[in-house]
Amino acid sequence: MTHTTMLANALATLYSDSDVQQARYREAIALFVRHFGPGPLSIFRAPGRANLIGEHTDYNNGFVLPFAIERDILLLARRRTDGRIRLINADAAFAAQQFDLAPRIEAAPPGDWSNYVRGAASRLGREHGALHGVDLLIDGRPPWGLPYGAGLSASSALTAGTIFLLAHLNKLDLPRRQLALLAGEAERFSGAQGGMMDQFTILLAKKNRLLFMDCLPGLDGAFRQILPVPWPASYRLAIIDSGVRHRNTSGAYNLRVAAGQAALIFLRRRNPQVRSLRDVQTWPWSDIAETVPESLTVAEAGAAGLAIRKLPGLDRNLEVNLQPLARVYHVWTENDRVLAAVSALQRGDMVALEMILLAGQHSAKEHYGISTPELDLLVELANQVPGVAGARLTGAGWGGAIVAPVQRDATQTLAEHVQAGYRAATGNTVKLFLTDPAGPIQFVAEVKAKP
Repeated sequence: MTHTTMLANALATLYSDSDVQQARYREAIALFVRHFGPGPLSIFRAPGRANLIGEHTDYNNGFVLPFAIERDILLLARRRTDGRIRLINADAAFAAQQFDLAPRIEAAPPGDWSNYVRGAASRLGREHGALHGVDLLIDGRPPWGLPYGAGLSASSALTAGTIFLLAHLNKLDLPRRQLALLAGEAERFSGAQGGMMDQFTILLAKKNRLLFMDCLPGLDGAFRQILPVPWPASYRLAIIDSGVRHRNTSGAYNLRVAAGQAALIFLRRRNPQVRSLRDVQTWPWSDIAETVPESLTVAEAGAAGLAIRKLPGLDRNLEVNLQPLARVYHVWTENDRVLAAVSALQRGDMVALEMILLAGQHSAKEHYGISTPELDLLVELANQVPGVAGARLTGAGWGGAIVAPVQRDATQTLAEHVQAGYRAATGNTVKLFLTDPAGPIQFVAEVKAKP
C-alpha cells in the first residue's frame, strides 16, 4: 500500500468530507516541501474544542462539559538530527520562527504565536531531557482550520498538538493524560493562567460523545473524573462565530482568575480546609455571601495583605473592581448547571437542556461579565429558530463564538436566520459551521513527499 493510499484511507475515517480534505492535505504537503524540501514527513491533526456548559469553572476545580470539534489544525513535521525547531505557518500573517531546544527556552515577545510551540517544547524537554528538533508546518487556515480568538481553543490545539508530535517523533510513549497535563502547563508559557479543560478535551475526546470532567485533580495531578456523555444523533452542534476577537493573555481573563483567588482568601478565613471554589460547592449560598465581599479592587486586595498570585496584567488594573462575590456566584451556579446538563442528556431531555444553556448565558453575561452585545445578539437570534435547543457563548468570552444544539432538519433555517439577523443589526457577517463531537489529536499518516 502506497503512502498516498494510506493517507486517503486515514482521511476517510476522520472526515465526512474526505475528498475535500485530501485536497487540503495535499496543499499542506506541497507547502511543507517548498519550505523544508522533499522526503518523509509525519502528519498530525489537532481538533478545536467547544464547551457546551461549564465556563471558567475548570481553573476553579469545578465541572465542565466540553467536546472536540471537527475543525482542526494540521501539523506536518520531520524530525531533525539536531535540537533546532524551524517553524512555518501556512497563514502568511504569522512570521516564520526558529529556536534551539535548551534547558531554558526564551519566550518570544508577548502575543507571538510561536510561544505556544516554545512552551510545548520547553515543558516536554524539562520533563524528559534532550529532544530531537523538528521542521514543522502549521496549517489552521479557513475554511477547515481553527480561527484564532474565536473561543475554539486554537492556541490549545497548537500547544497540545506540538507536545503530542514531539513525544511521537522522539519515541516517548506517554499516556494521553500525562500529555494533557504537560500541555496545560506549557500553555502558561504564553501568559494565560487558565485551567486544563481544553488540553484534556483535545487529547482525550471521544467521537459522538461529550466529556464530563471533574476538574478536581487526583493524585497524579490529572482530572479526577472524565466520563463520556451521549449526544443525540438527531442533533448537531452549531458553532457561530461573531467575528469579535479576544486574547487569552489580556488582563480581563487573568482578572477573573484573581477574583477567584481573592475570594478564596476570605473563604479560608472561615474554613482553613478550603483549597478552591470547588470546596464550597455544597455550602449554602448565604454562608458564601456573608463571607466574600461584593467589591474589592486589585489595589485594595494588595493593601489588605491578600496574597493574590502575581498574574500578568494585574499591575495595570489596580483600580479595577474584581467583584469577587459575583464571580463566585457564577462558578457556584455553573457547576450545578453542568450536572443538570449531564442528567438532561442522559435522559434525552433537550427541553431541559435548552433552559440550562440559556441560564448559563445569563450568568456569563450578568455575573462573570464575559459576554458582548454581539454574542448576546447571536444567542437571541439562534433561540428564535424552532429546533434549536438553547444557545450560549463558548470559550473564554469577550468575543468569539456561541454554541447551539440544533435538530438536523433545522440547520439551514438556523444559518439563514442568524446570518440575516446579524447582518441587519451589525452590518457584519458571521461564520457558522456544524459539527458532531469529534475524536482527539491523532497521528494521521507518514508520507514520502516528492519535489
